[in-house]
Amino acid sequence: VRCVQETDAEYMGKVKELLGLKQNEDFKVAGFIKYLFNILFTRHFNLLQKHTPQELVLGYTDPFLTNIKKSLSPIQFGNPAINDRVAVLRTHSGNDIFEMNTGKDDASQLRQIQTMNKRDYVTKEYAQYDGESVVKEVRSPWLKDVKLEGTDGLGFSPALKQKDSLTYFSYEFLRPIKLDFIENKHNAIEFLDVYRYKLNAQQFEPCSVEHTDNCKFYQSQPQGIWNLRPVQEIDIFVTKQNFLGAQIPTPVTIYTDSTKAEKVVANEAKDETYYEVEPLSGTLSSVQNPFQFNTILPETKFLDQAKDVYVPLVSYSRTYGASSQVLTDDFRDIKTLHEEKEVLPVAGYVLGAIFLVLAFLILLRVCALKISEVDPDEYYKAIYE
Repeated sequence: VRCVQETDAEYMGKVKELLGLKQNEDFKVAGFIKYLFNILFTRHFNLLQKHTPQELVLGYTDPFLTNIKKSLSPIQFGNPAINDRVAVLRTHSGNDIFEMNTGKDDASQLRQIQTMNKRDYVTKEYAQYDGESVVKEVRSPWLKDVKLEGTDGLGFSPALKQKDSLTYFSYEFLRPIKLDFIENKHNAIEFLDVYRYKLNAQQFEPCSVEHTDNCKFYQSQPQGIWNLRPVQEIDIFVTKQNFLGAQIPTPVTIYTDSTKAEKVVANEAKDETYYEVEPLSGTLSSVQNPFQFNTILPETKFLDQAKDVYVPLVSYSRTYGASSQVLTDDFRDIKTLHEEKEVLPVAGYVLGAIFLVLAFLILLRVCALKISEVDPDEYYKAIYE
């Protein structure tokens, strides 16, 4: 801790300078040093940790944070409210309650999320220690309240049109995500056409006059990057896989082994998000949803680094494809609906034509009876027949 001979006053001054404190501010060095030793060395923790991609994505319990949370009292700089679970991907804890529309009164609202924790905007639970107990509070993680929109992403409302865009709510990112129609894919699942969608590009624009809606998500980074710190409480930045569409000046490389480096080349076919949806029922046919989680090395003169560097941590992709059993069973019913949809208008036209002919024949007979001036009883009897 002290590598050179110096007076306590000189040492105290350097510590204060390191922590950004003024010389006249009251500060107890002994307490701070004890705090560091309690966190780092009490339980013989290693300063370097290794974690698998699965642990990074789904989460792991960090021993440093656990020590702060459970082993240290608040007097020893402990914090009972701290979250010792670290994960780049937010997973459902079971504490959040969602309400979804059943579509009973309006089929176009089927699967649409209505509330989260009895609120119509996005919320997150926060905890803090007030000196006596851990107090929990539910509030918005974003700069402004973000209205709940979209389905759960496992299906969409029926009777879709090509002009429609889709929206699903991402629990991992705590924000609605919009999808734009790009094409009608023929014979994608043997006998049905599906609509193909991909991520709306406007969502990845940084905050600006033209994209004020993105300002509430703290999107001041370069284009193509989402800031997840308000959600994860750690410096995590999300991009499309392999930085697809992200305007990052620093070259990025991935390592295939310990001796060879291969430069990342983004491939839209593999790195873009695509949803394929059967339009009549809103049923998913297939999903390709890859994202990349990154951390940041800020600009620093110490490492002669003139710009921020985004470092990939792990890529995560959710994929889905309708199985042969689904194609055989569920989609057969959808095919029947399509056939009925095509047959019903034709049947309606035919029945309409028949009724028109009958009405015309009845009208002719009524006119003939009136002309012949028959008995009224026979007249009404003829109409009835």
